[in-house]
Amino acid sequence: MRAIVHGLVLSGGTMSCATKVARSTGLSSRFALARMMRRAGLPALHELAAWVRLFGWVTRAEEGTGSLFVIATHSGKSPAVCYRTVKRLTGRTWLESRSLGSGGILRLLLHRCEALKG
Repeated sequence: MRAIVHGLVLSGGTMSCATKVARSTGLSSRFALARMMRRAGLPALHELAAWVRLFGWVTRAEEGTGSLFVIATHSGKSPAVCYRTVKRLTGRTWLESRSLGSGGILRLLLHRCEALKG
């Protein structure tokens, strides 16, 4: 599990398909990967990747590039998709999420993981 999270962090939240990730960790299928992540109290792979991307965006904003539009376009992503991702994950706008800082985003992710544990 640690290798998957580490890989997502190193890649900035980009990932290959779940089947490839599962096979690279010795699991038989993406379904086995999903079960393992659920047991560990983690969101699905695509959602976890989105959280990693969001954390990276907020970190970049803290370093001086406050505009998600600029961050998105410089990384070749659609700004509209990025803004929707922020809203879907946090329930907040970009400005509200950015004001939480990277620590606040991490707390939201931890809260999400706690909710998954039941």
